[in-house]
Amino acid sequence: MNFAAVIFTATALVIACGAVSASAQERLEASKAADPRVEALVGTWEGEIKGRGTREKTDRTLIIIERDGQLEAKYGTTGESSRPVNIAVEFPEGGQAKITFTTSAGSTVTLFLVKADWLSGTLVRARGGTRRSVGVPMQLLRTQK
Repeated sequence: MNFAAVIFTATALVIACGAVSASAQERLEASKAADPRVEALVGTWEGEIKGRGTREKTDRTLIIIERDGQLEAKYGTTGESSRPVNIAVEFPEGGQAKITFTTSAGSTVTLFLVKADWLSGTLVRARGGTRRSVGVPMQLLRTQK
């Protein structure tokens, strides 16, 4: 192989690698495109916990945003400061979107997208000892997209 052939081969390899990188970049950008199932969850959700006999405020706000293909959320009492929560989202085949997260107080929230702009589920309060945990119903409606 002469010197010109080596240069040509090296140049072709660099060009081919560049094409692969561009193709990979395009796939990455396409994967970041908004998934309609995810978009249905993004927004500000407000509602209440339906607990009886509670002395705490029952109004709650959940804010979900999409950033770089990832969902981020904040949760708290409506009108007060919200805290970040790590949400897990599942899209069961043929089922409703399911959101789960743990609050700063250690309670577990499970919500289902019942229909557009309506989340329904339970909040299971963190309990110590052997007391049984009971899920308290909660409903949230999307107030902003």
